[in-house]
Amino acid sequence: MAKRAESDARLSRLTASCFWAYELCFSLVVVLASGCLFAAGAHCAFPTLAFADEAAETTGPQSGDRENTEASAAPAVEANAGAESTASSATESSSSAADAVDVDYSKMSLDDLKQVVQDITAEQDGLQAQIDALDGRIAEARASIAAAQEDLAEAQALAERSVRARYKVQRNYGSLVEILLDSQDLDSFIAGVEYIEEASEASVVQVTELRQEIVEYEREIEQCEAQKAEIGERMAEVSERLEAAVKARDEAQRKADLVANAHLKPDGADWKAGKKAFVKEWTRRIDRFLAGTPMAGQGEAFANAAWKNHIDPRFSPAISTVESGNGRACIRPYNAWGWGAAEPNPYALAAEWSSWEEAINTHVSGLAAGYGYTVSTKGAQAYCPPNWEEWYATVVSEMNRI
Repeated sequence: MAKRAESDARLSRLTASCFWAYELCFSLVVVLASGCLFAAGAHCAFPTLAFADEAAETTGPQSGDRENTEASAAPAVEANAGAESTASSATESSSSAADAVDVDYSKMSLDDLKQVVQDITAEQDGLQAQIDALDGRIAEARASIAAAQEDLAEAQALAERSVRARYKVQRNYGSLVEILLDSQDLDSFIAGVEYIEEASEASVVQVTELRQEIVEYEREIEQCEAQKAEIGERMAEVSERLEAAVKARDEAQRKADLVANAHLKPDGADWKAGKKAFVKEWTRRIDRFLAGTPMAGQGEAFANAAWKNHIDPRFSPAISTVESGNGRACIRPYNAWGWGAAEPNPYALAAEWSSWEEAINTHVSGLAAGYGYTVSTKGAQAYCPPNWEEWYATVVSEMNRI
């Protein structure tokens, strides 16, 4: 029995020694394996627990993830290119619009003004389309930021767990023992350790990419807002030009309507009746028209001058009404028609006479020589260029009264 007890004791001590040796060898194998696995990445070990935010700030994408990084940044790059294209369009439209800022619309015809209004309206619509496109890009970028921020929150949580696990493995070999005990074989053990390493690196890269993506979208929004401000300034200028052009067009249309609606009635002059009958008839009619004015009683002078120069006997008396109120406001003595008054010094260039008869004969003779038998739009443009339409319509109206 004594020998058997001694034998059992030796066997127990031998078993304990073997187990201790096995554990020591196993630990050495674990240490060596962990040293090999983390030798390349030892520089990434964190002296204190590094959370995802800190890791993302200190760790950039690895060379193997460049394609993914470029792919995630592509939407922002394309959007920036679109914003630059919009800016280029705005610059071009601004340049073309600037050329028309100093246009004098008052010298343009009604048809030209209609075209100008149409062109400026199209320019305004184009600028508004650019603003709408930028608003669309801004909305898309903000939606992308919101989505990226949601993904970032999940990625940060994953990165935190991954970094914790990696730190724990790198600083506590007991974790390796746990992984080894959970592994079915050496390949499973190595795969588990590599998974922790790769998961940690991938999560940090993902956080970095998402943050960069958000920055790119924020930069895009900033660029779009700047472009909108620039286009907004151009829109204000275009709106001012459009307002001026529309006002000029409407005024031109009003004048055109005056001319179109100015229907001169036939004078009814009977040139075959002889001078005596002609002068008698028109003396009566013109005296009635001039009654109560400084030119009252000059009907015979007008009738004789009309017969002599063979023009509409209403022509000169009507002009005197428009130009001076039938002699109430003559520019020079007995000049009731503004005859000769022109720029740069209308008063100095205007004619003057010594009597109404002299003045009437000269004016009627001048009308016959330079303006034809009766009033016309062509003659009105020559007689009163600044506002010939109103002048023409008023003269026609006064002639119809005689």
